[in-house]
Amino acid sequence: MFQEANCVPDSVYDHRLRICRECPKLHGGHTCSMCGCIVQVTAKLKNKSCPMASSNTIGWQKYEDS
Repeated sequence: MFQEANCVPDSVYDHRLRICRECPKLHGGHTCSMCGCIVQVTAKLKNKSCPMASSNTIGWQKYEDS
């Protein structure tokens, strides 16, 4: 489904999903009410970030390969 080069490592994906599960903007366990994304998809992609990340209270940034 996803090209590996575009995906974050599993540990990062799991961490992102934990953050999303705790977010008050998560609707129905899968949809972000801030941007409308399906978090299980968006959290997997390196070039995506959470719209809540700018609030510095919750969220996650784009993934940068080290």
